[in-house]
Amino acid sequence: MKLPKGGFRLVGQERGVTGLETAVILIAFVVVASVFAFTVLSTGIFSAERGKETIHAGLTGARSSMELKGSIVSNGTADQTLSDGDSVWTANLFGATSTPTVTAETTDKKEETGSADIVMDAAFTTQLAAYINLSATINLSAIDSIKLWAKWSTLTASGDIEIVVDDTTGCGSPLENIDIPVLIADAWTNVTLAISDNSDMTAIKCVGFYLAVDSGAQTVNLDSIVGQGQATSLLITLANALEGEPIDVSEPGDSDANGLWTPTATTHSSSPTRTRTGWSGMSTGRTRSSVKTTVTISWSPAKKSS
Repeated sequence: MKLPKGGFRLVGQERGVTGLETAVILIAFVVVASVFAFTVLSTGIFSAERGKETIHAGLTGARSSMELKGSIVSNGTADQTLSDGDSVWTANLFGATSTPTVTAETTDKKEETGSADIVMDAAFTTQLAAYINLSATINLSAIDSIKLWAKWSTLTASGDIEIVVDDTTGCGSPLENIDIPVLIADAWTNVTLAISDNSDMTAIKCVGFYLAVDSGAQTVNLDSIVGQGQATSLLITLANALEGEPIDVSEPGDSDANGLWTPTATTHSSSPTRTRTGWSGMSTGRTRSSVKTTVTISWSPAKKSS
């Protein structure tokens, strides 16, 4: 073997990275990057959720542009009691042969201490059966209905029996005969009777029971005869929760046919801005959050009998 000059042979040394070491390094980088990415994504999602909640809260506030300020004041007519049934009524004589037996029934009643119990024999026929004179006159001119409890000994048709009201004692010349609707035999029924014309009922002195259809011997019990009071107007104060949003009040209706609405309305505003009235899109124009608007809603209850 031939040696190089000087008598020495140089041996080269080669060093490198194995495939296993490379894999370990790559895996470490991937794991660290994954953890970092997960942290960043979690933080972003949390921030996005908080932002979404803030946006929804803002939208909720934006939708609530009208708010109530103060109390709601209702104006109207109070109930007027015509008979509580606790006192004995006066029987009305039929010729010389038959007079109803009238008592204050303390057992078979619906309210308070008794009911007016009126018993008519077979000889009694169509006419005023009994009445009670009021201790003081009652004004029904602002009331459209009378409510009472009634019990009849047999099944009746509507109008077989009636309640009468009169501005004279004894109910001899009734201002109105009001039909009582169908009653089930021997069962208490709470009925509401519509008054057709109350314009002349400013001083009622008597309420009575009238037999319109002769059905032989019968017994009737009457309790808690009351002219129904009702609200005739509402006074509410409204204010805008957001600047620039109009206040709108929608027209009430009578979709459930309960006889409560025939509306008219007026508005009174403390705002210097334009004000519109009337039920067709009634509003106070463009008002600011510091402005309050007073709205008066009034109506005339419709007639209803049930």
